[in-house]
Amino acid sequence: MFTGWKECLPMGNWRLWSGCLITGLLLIIALAGPAFAPYDSDFQEPAGYVETDDGKEMMGSPFPPSEDHWLGTDEWGYDILSMLLYGAKYTFFTAVFTASARVLIGGSAGLIAGMGNRKVRTGNGFGLLGSIPAFLIFILSWLELLSILHFHHGS
Repeated sequence: MFTGWKECLPMGNWRLWSGCLITGLLLIIALAGPAFAPYDSDFQEPAGYVETDDGKEMMGSPFPPSEDHWLGTDEWGYDILSMLLYGAKYTFFTAVFTASARVLIGGSAGLIAGMGNRKVRTGNGFGLLGSIPAFLIFILSWLELLSILHFHHGS
């Protein structure tokens, strides 16, 4: 007799559910992040006078975390929280694409190796291939960051 959804869901697997919860939160942030960003993606905080213990002082970027900028600003005056919320969708979907590509390539290689008649050597050489996508993600992330900085600042 069916008494509810608790019978269908394997609640004992807490790692699965915590991973699903974190992934779901990241998906929500990726999709709705720009709606919650305190500033537009192209907003720059101008230099100005700030009230300090010694009176008013002229200050420029980067600004430290404050009530206006929870994570502060970068050296060009862009709000860091806003930039993180606007960029979350690119990070999330790049990670999903990379994970899917790894499963597709690895699954295909495994099927080909498993269905073939020849013996497949397993050892240290195959373990090295597992680190290549992470390295590529690192390089591509830096290239994307550099292109964003170049686009925003015209250098």
